[in-house]
Amino acid sequence: MKKFIKTIINRIRRIMLYRYYTRYIKSLRSTCPDIKKLTKEQKQRIQDFYIKYYGKRLPDYLWHEYYYTRNGIFSEKYIPNYILSEINAKMYNLYISKAFDDKNLYYTIFPDICKPSAFLKCINGYYYDKEKTISKETAKKTCNNIGKAIIKPTFCSCNGDRVKHIDICNGIDKRTGKSLDKLMDEYEPNFVIQDVVQQHPELDKLCPTSVNTIRIVTYRRDMEIVVIYAVMRIGKFGSEVDNTSAGGMTCSINEEGKLSKYAICSKPAGLFDKNEAGVTFENFQVPYYEEVVKRAKEMHYRMPHFHMVGWDFTINAKNQVEFIEMNAPFGLHQPAAGPGFGKYTEEIFMKCFGTK
Repeated sequence: MKKFIKTIINRIRRIMLYRYYTRYIKSLRSTCPDIKKLTKEQKQRIQDFYIKYYGKRLPDYLWHEYYYTRNGIFSEKYIPNYILSEINAKMYNLYISKAFDDKNLYYTIFPDICKPSAFLKCINGYYYDKEKTISKETAKKTCNNIGKAIIKPTFCSCNGDRVKHIDICNGIDKRTGKSLDKLMDEYEPNFVIQDVVQQHPELDKLCPTSVNTIRIVTYRRDMEIVVIYAVMRIGKFGSEVDNTSAGGMTCSINEEGKLSKYAICSKPAGLFDKNEAGVTFENFQVPYYEEVVKRAKEMHYRMPHFHMVGWDFTINAKNQVEFIEMNAPFGLHQPAAGPGFGKYTEEIFMKCFGTK
């Protein structure tokens, strides 16, 4: 009886996920004026792949057509988001991942890793100066004249949401006129105030107004950590964040640390071979990329509960690989990085769904 109830619950969950993400993909497709239609042979390749590795036919081709339209590359291995949600449920301990979503914990988990200095941390309403608990009044005095900084929530800050630059002088944010006290109230009970990252001059060429970050996805294959893909996230000139939702672009990085020919942009939708300053993307060398790969693998070994992790790094002005945040689970960058999990797609499907 318990098995039957569990089966029904899982079926309802899959239906709800499918409906939710179908509405989502239709909204994405509405930004593309000319959706490419698939041929009969392409549709058959998709169904053959999913019957073999997922055990079911796909009910539609909405996601495959969207990705094909965005980058001009057809593949049967593109993964619809509703199936990605099923994969995430099997590749992560989702209960533990909720705790690791707290960005303030990075200072405890990765104390030896270069990351933005924290002026102040607020965890569940409790204030910390480094690892020492302090009162709210002391916290305000600590940050009363910190100057330029970043304030951001440490939970649920997807797409750069509520990540703000501030400039605190005598307890007032010179950018908005708000008091520090009011800012802290707005972000309680979980936030961090960090030093501003000064990025490497080469990354400044891509966009000088935002910190441009490297998203690198690592996958644990038993005792080995491998890279599935890496992309460069490039901000829109004038924007202070590099997220695509804010008009940023995403460009694939090859194994040598060089950018591909085109970057993908959502607003406006399209492929671009250079940025707004005329810098060409193709063969642009990401500085210290080998060190980024080394650091991502090193940090993933500390996270045995997660088979896959999306890491965000940048290179700072001191030529150091600087850790920004981790994402587990995470969304795929399939328009820019290519289909699914690249050469590990079949292996990951087999690990999650087995032989049907």
